[in-house]
Amino acid sequence: INNKDYVLKYSNNKNVGKAKVTITGIGNYSGTVIRNFEIQSREIGSCNITTISDRAYTGKVIKPNITIKYGSYKLVLNKDYSIVKYYSNKDIGTAKIAIKGLGNYSGDATVTFSIVPKKIAGIKISDITSSQLQIKWQGDSLVTGYEIFRSTAYDGVYKKIRTISNNKNLSYTNKGLIEGREYYYKIRSYKMINGKIYYGKFSVVRSVSTLRKGTKYVKTNDTAYIRQHAGKNYKSLLKVKKGSEMTYVSVTYDKDNVKWYKVKYKYKNKTYTGYVRNDKATIESVGKVKADILNVRKSASISSKKITTIAENKKVRIMATVKDNAGSKWYKITFTKNNKTYTGYVNSKYIKVI
Repeated sequence: INNKDYVLKYSNNKNVGKAKVTITGIGNYSGTVIRNFEIQSREIGSCNITTISDRAYTGKVIKPNITIKYGSYKLVLNKDYSIVKYYSNKDIGTAKIAIKGLGNYSGDATVTFSIVPKKIAGIKISDITSSQLQIKWQGDSLVTGYEIFRSTAYDGVYKKIRTISNNKNLSYTNKGLIEGREYYYKIRSYKMINGKIYYGKFSVVRSVSTLRKGTKYVKTNDTAYIRQHAGKNYKSLLKVKKGSEMTYVSVTYDKDNVKWYKVKYKYKNKTYTGYVRNDKATIESVGKVKADILNVRKSASISSKKITTIAENKKVRIMATVKDNAGSKWYKITFTKNNKTYTGYVNSKYIKVI
């Protein structure tokens, strides 16, 4: 038994070459025996060579660093291995690095990495209407084409909406959009080489709101935060109190499909543009009376008690839309008359939304 009947002492037993173990008897055993053995080199290909991430095309040769480990030991360049040569490491495609083991490591190995198209830049969005918009970007003569992705949430799922296979086509008109909705776009280029597709990194995300009809305001019904993006974990730009009124820009959603309002709010000579969660605020539209004299009623019914009247062309705030028992649409409105604020209901056919 080791350390009871004998002890072992090793020498030269770390690096490649001849090593020696000396066995010396103890206790009921005496004498010494020497045995030699050989340490062979480890194949470099059996080590853990870290995958090299994609590199964007630069027009120059690309020589990324390599990380090789055997267990917890990190191999040292020009001691444990050498880089013999780089192959195809300038143009878009698959590049190779030939490495050779040194010292305690032997054999050869090849590491590959992809050189991909550069990131698309210069994205501009124009010709915005309530239902469509045009996206333009800077072209890349080295690629095959472009892919356009869209989301209805800043941090949501982006879906490919268009593949453009002509690298000289540098615009796309996105139709069929929803009025007053914010959309998010990003673009990447791709190159096809021998049946393999090399994708560039995505561009920065560009957001845009389609045009909305009429003037709308957002009024907080509780203390709320105007945030940098639609989502409760994003930075708060400003804390606003209950009853604060903001200009409505559009509606958007977060990754959990919670509705948010994009707003503009002027506070202490500074205009903030950000997002307020929909359960913290209500939307009010602006309307104008188109009847000579319009009765304002306590509830949405022709038989309901008349509160007051308003004259033609008087502007009102539309707080909500409801229907009476007959299915007719009514607006809940608020307005000021003779320095007094009224809230009541009017038939929608007598109000023009502006």
